[in-house]
Amino acid sequence: MTSLLERITGTADNPEETRVTTPRPYAPAAVPWWAGVYGLDPAIPVGDWAIAARCTAMACAVRIHGVDAPYRAGLFKSSPATRWHEWLWKAVTPVDAAARRLALRLVCDQAGTVDPDHVLQVAQDLLAAVGPPR
Repeated sequence: MTSLLERITGTADNPEETRVTTPRPYAPAAVPWWAGVYGLDPAIPVGDWAIAARCTAMACAVRIHGVDAPYRAGLFKSSPATRWHEWLWKAVTPVDAAARRLALRLVCDQAGTVDPDHVLQVAQDLLAAVGPPR
């Protein structure tokens, strides 16, 4: 019979008797990057689309550009966060605002496949592709 100390320290004479636990493999977080963001998370009802536009622009810009999101990209260019916020702000109805936020979020989900400088254009093209028939 083994003593309690031997069980804890694993000093058993026979290695076959030593219990080894294998940790579970690390699983990546199942929580999407936009979870909890007002305007992006469908679980959070949006009452004020001006605030939703601001939160969406900030979250998406940081997702794509990191900490450089709030800074101007060039002498005559505004920051990505500013450009995206202005586009989101131009929505004329709550439905249009929700569609714009969704388009931007979907493009940002594909961050590795879209050139960061073209995210807004791709979101605009995506929204136009599913717009009302002409």
